[in-house]
Amino acid sequence: MHKFTALFLTFLLSFSVISCSSEPTQANKSATPITKQVNIVHPIIVLKTSEGDLEIELFSDVAPLAVENFMTHIKDGYYDGIAFHRIIKDFMIQGGDPTESGTGGESIWHIDFKDEFVDKTFNKSGVLAMANRGPATNGSQFFITTAATPWLNGHHTIFGQITAASFITLTQLNNTALNGSKPIKRVQIDKAYIKSEGK
Repeated sequence: MHKFTALFLTFLLSFSVISCSSEPTQANKSATPITKQVNIVHPIIVLKTSEGDLEIELFSDVAPLAVENFMTHIKDGYYDGIAFHRIIKDFMIQGGDPTESGTGGESIWHIDFKDEFVDKTFNKSGVLAMANRGPATNGSQFFITTAATPWLNGHHTIFGQITAASFITLTQLNNTALNGSKPIKRVQIDKAYIKSEGK
C-alpha cells in the first residue's frame, strides 16, 4: 500500500512540473505587446531670403532642443529682416544674429543650450547647423553649408537639411559678392515661416 501511494505521489509531482513549463500559452502570446513602428514626419520651414526661398527639413528626432529653439524663434518673428552677416564661398552662409555683428543673439531660454550630436554629419552642402563659440554655447545663430565640411563633425549641432528645390537659392547665396566674409550687397531673411509642423 505504501509502495502504491509513493508511486502515485511521484506521478502527481511529475505532472505538476510539466504543467509549470515556461513555454508561453496561447493567452500569453496574444497578450504580448506588438511594437508599432512610428513614421516620423519632420517639420518643414521656409526662409524667404532676398535671393529666393530656402525650404528646410528640420531633424526634430535628432536635435529636439535646436529645432524647438529655431521654430519658436520663427514663430516669434525673431529672424525676420536679419541679414546673413557672414558668407564664406564654398563653405557656409551664417545668420540668425539680430545685431548682425556675429556676436549677438540668444536662445528662447535666454541662456546657451547644450550640443546634440547623434548620427548626422557634414558630408554635403545644404546642412543646417548651430553656430557657436565653443561647446554648449548654442543661441540663435545658425549656418548652412555650401560644401561638405567634415572637420565640423562633433563641433556643431546639425538640425536640418535644405530640400532639393532650394539649392538654386543656396548657390546664389554662395556666389554673393564679398568684402572678406561680409556681403557687399545686403542679403537677408525677409520672412521666416513654418510650412508644416511635422509629427
